[in-house]
Amino acid sequence: MASDAWGRVLRKHPDIMQAIRERGYCEVKADTIKEEREPRLMTKHDFLDSVPSPLKSRHVNVLSVTRHSYVLGEFDVFQKFPEEKPSRLEFCTLPPFETLRVDDITTESKAINALIISGVLNRFLGTDELTETFNGRMGTGRFDFGIGLRRRDPLWLEVNGAQLEIDGGFENDECVVIMEAKNRLHDDFNVRQLYYPLKKYSTFVTKPIRLVFSQYDNLTYTLYEYEFADIDDFNSIQLVGAASYAFEDCRVTADDVMRVWETTKVIYDDNEHQIEGEPPFPQADKIERIFSLLEFLRDQPEQSATTVEIAEFMGTVVRQAAYYPAAGVYLGVFERSWNSITLSREGAALLKKNRRERLLEMVRLLFRHEIFHRLYGESVHRYGDIPSTEVVADTMVELKVLDSEADSMYYRRAQTVRAWLKWLFDLPDED
Repeated sequence: MASDAWGRVLRKHPDIMQAIRERGYCEVKADTIKEEREPRLMTKHDFLDSVPSPLKSRHVNVLSVTRHSYVLGEFDVFQKFPEEKPSRLEFCTLPPFETLRVDDITTESKAINALIISGVLNRFLGTDELTETFNGRMGTGRFDFGIGLRRRDPLWLEVNGAQLEIDGGFENDECVVIMEAKNRLHDDFNVRQLYYPLKKYSTFVTKPIRLVFSQYDNLTYTLYEYEFADIDDFNSIQLVGAASYAFEDCRVTADDVMRVWETTKVIYDDNEHQIEGEPPFPQADKIERIFSLLEFLRDQPEQSATTVEIAEFMGTVVRQAAYYPAAGVYLGVFERSWNSITLSREGAALLKKNRRERLLEMVRLLFRHEIFHRLYGESVHRYGDIPSTEVVADTMVELKVLDSEADSMYYRRAQTVRAWLKWLFDLPDED
């Protein structure tokens, strides 16, 4: 794995970290990295969670500068998405094509095709019809830029002939659009994915260049437009706007969620599950990632994948990638064997539903567990809001949901409970 390989690289070449400590950065040849593993696999860190621990613990990130060299430095290359989902949620439809259906959008290229055909990208940007004119892997050409270093003056870097990949490039009479597209949700992204293409095309494009990051998950697009206040400053990225678009006009209301709460029978005592050796209480805060993993497993041979394959899909280290399969087992949408995770019968049935039915089924699966049924009801009828971490932890202790007496354990798991309660409250598509 990348973490082990980077650990070996840094141990074999102590001069790398010595240079970073002295001046904040170090240029490393691809051949040095290749001694342990393919450089492309070692340096593709699209999200903060994908940064191997030997680098992350040292606050070190990687940027490619040529086809055969990289710069490792104490610079920040990641931009967090807004914590709150976009306030705009609109609905869209696809024409009745036989070769592109809503239930068959399983790759980033299909997601981009559907985005264009449905008119969503034009609507989001408020521009006339766009035509795709470029995409794929290509060289960066030559450009330079400044990037900030921790506790040091900014570093000026020159890039010459490094590789970049563009998921979608579009043009009309008004502008050029560069898009990065992902079929899974993350909390952040590597700014390089938008910045390098911008620098390349700005050397010869005269029209305004607009930058879009698209995340497609659970039949819903979330689009973000970014710009750079200073095109020569890597860290000057700023958000312009965001919106969500869902296929099918299948709205979920607060009354829908309450109706599921009223009609769902609690069948799981989580402490008894622990004693019987069932999945441990979840520690995965993003329910949206469970949906992403559901769709990933649906498209795998035998609808099954190993933890390593899941980590590669989710763009995280193996330890973090294990949290979401475990959470899905807890909810009943996955099944675990000794070395893999498989889509369960309930998980497969959920994926056959439209957006509204799919979301409400996940709500029902949550409410089967006493801790979520009880705290949601109290949130609505007693507190008027999501209860504090202390209240949640006390309720978990009362219900004995953990086979532990450590307060710290309850407080850590209470964060997941509060995150899932927040998902329930944010779910309704209402103004």
